[in-house]
Amino acid sequence: MDNNQDFETYLFISPNKLIISVNVDTSKKIYENELILKQDSNKLNFEILDNFLNNNIFKIENLLNDFVKKVFVIIDFDDFFSIELSIKPVSYTHLRAHETDS
Repeated sequence: MDNNQDFETYLFISPNKLIISVNVDTSKKIYENELILKQDSNKLNFEILDNFLNNNIFKIENLLNDFVKKVFVIIDFDDFFSIELSIKPVSYTHLRAHETDS
């Protein structure tokens, strides 16, 4: 894919599901993945979110042949809550080496 294309990555978070999608040139959806959450509470399971993001961001970056630098987050919860985010460096070379081993 052409690295010069503009793309936007969206992450939708709700008590019932997680959705990540990527649009190119603001109109054409080129990637989407949805995970239905089977939980009884309205609390977000951050381990599930972390796994969902790790799996999908890697796929998106391979598809785009570019890094995801910005994600628009849409949160659908009845309550307000504070979110603390941290970005951890990941060795994509290491991850890609594992991908080629399979």
